[in-house]
Amino acid sequence: EDTDYSGCYHTIDGSVIEFVIDDEYAGAYFGANGNGYVLDGNYNNYPLFSGSITKVEKVLDTVMRFLMALAMLTLLVFGTWQIFTRWILGNPSTFTDELLRYVLIIAGFIGSAYCFYRDEHLALTLITDKAKGPFKLVLDIFIEVCILFFVIYVFIFGGIKLANTATNVSSVMHIPMKTLYMIEPICGVLIVLARILKYVNMFSEKKGENK
Repeated sequence: EDTDYSGCYHTIDGSVIEFVIDDEYAGAYFGANGNGYVLDGNYNNYPLFSGSITKVEKVLDTVMRFLMALAMLTLLVFGTWQIFTRWILGNPSTFTDELLRYVLIIAGFIGSAYCFYRDEHLALTLITDKAKGPFKLVLDIFIEVCILFFVIYVFIFGGIKLANTATNVSSVMHIPMKTLYMIEPICGVLIVLARILKYVNMFSEKKGENK
């Protein structure tokens, strides 16, 4: 199928998309060789051809924000209910204290994953801010490797092992603890996805700058 968009058209052949664009559009948005074919690069720059990376980012962002909003709403509703039953009814609810404790833990894990996704997590940058040239590149790679190793080994591998070996249940709500422990590997997977998306975008931007 050929579709024209302001002087350019694309031809879809199976899973491969080839763009044929005039020199002005190619140079402005993608960079192209002499025959007009688009070079490899960041295809998310042009809104009419937003790539799969952008879609994945939107889905990941929506899911994490929804989970955090749901956790905060749960804290608000049941926190208010706990206060109402304790001070107004004089008969405090028995399950809300345990529920709020677990929801707060879950909210903290999801929030940490979202901070990694937004690249706004807590970081000590005393050394990285002063580093320059090849040393900064090596330092950045070392830091990212340490992050991935810790998350994969502790959060994902350790979290799954912890969940699989847990046999106890919560004291009040009788929720299997292995269900609660699964938030750790889930958070780990979200963090790894967030870092992968960061690497893909950085690689794509670097390729675009080198054209």
